[in-house]
Amino acid sequence: MDRRNMLVGSLAGIATASMGLPAAADSGANMGALDSQLMLGETKPWTGTVSQGFYILSNSEGFNSIYALTIASPPVVTRVSIDVFPVGTEAYSSAGLAFNLEGNARETRLLAVTLRPDGSLITWDYSNANGLTNQAEMPAQGLRNDVVTRLALQVNSSGVDILTNEQRCGSFAGIRLKGRIGILAVDRGSFYFANFYMS
Repeated sequence: MDRRNMLVGSLAGIATASMGLPAAADSGANMGALDSQLMLGETKPWTGTVSQGFYILSNSEGFNSIYALTIASPPVVTRVSIDVFPVGTEAYSSAGLAFNLEGNARETRLLAVTLRPDGSLITWDYSNANGLTNQAEMPAQGLRNDVVTRLALQVNSSGVDILTNEQRCGSFAGIRLKGRIGILAVDRGSFYFANFYMS
């Protein structure tokens, strides 16, 4: 297990984004329920922009940094998805989906799955006690070089499946999608998002 010791400053992105303080993006971002939460402008080292139907989170300086944007989920969620295209050169440069696990009110607990530019997936576990921990790496399925990848989390009878372009790559066992749900970007790069969907 490889532990990433994230900078304390980078974790402010999770709290700030979750409270909805950044300016709202225009409708060109195609981010559905996340539209009102999108950070536009700069929250160092991250910059948020909208271009050609994509919401883009960019980080050129903040090595070992993360940024998350989440919203409160409905009581029952069976699926969440995002179209994502990560561009970066660091070992963990990646972008994808994240959700909070309910538990002790004093501790934030976040699970995430992100797609790397090389087409592999990383699953993450974050807590404010232990920081961000890389749990597993796995190959994504059904990828195409000419289109963005649809990354999805789909509830099954024993947990949550991880899907890329509707093909199963792995799972989180014994959990449900609830709490806060949204997107996550990790390390330096430019991370393109579109078509956030939750049902």
